[in-house]
Amino acid sequence: MKSLIAVILVLLSISANAAMLASTQTFSTTALVVNTSQIGYKFPLTVSVYPASGDTAKVEYSTTPGAAASPGTANWTVSATLSAVTFGSTTNRETLPSAVTAIRFTTTTGAGTDTAELAWSY
Repeated sequence: MKSLIAVILVLLSISANAAMLASTQTFSTTALVVNTSQIGYKFPLTVSVYPASGDTAKVEYSTTPGAAASPGTANWTVSATLSAVTFGSTTNRETLPSAVTAIRFTTTTGAGTDTAELAWSY
């Protein structure tokens, strides 16, 4: 199984009306679970996924308390918009208007390194 290499890059871009923060991480055949209940994530939260060439990825979210710490016992809902995103897809972004405790990114086909991005205003 391919090792997961997580790279976190925090970007700050300031527009005329608001400041935006984004967190970008990579994932592969090992699921990436992001704890959105951590201080710093604000809602609405925009979730984007960019699969590598030949890959398909899915995004799930949970409202179960402690979902990031115990993903195997949490209840997960597959995103209707991001259930099977392929390389070059134009439908790769969804905005979550209310708080969720965790978001899980999984490569469902392929073995490339895919990218997940979370963006929010503060």
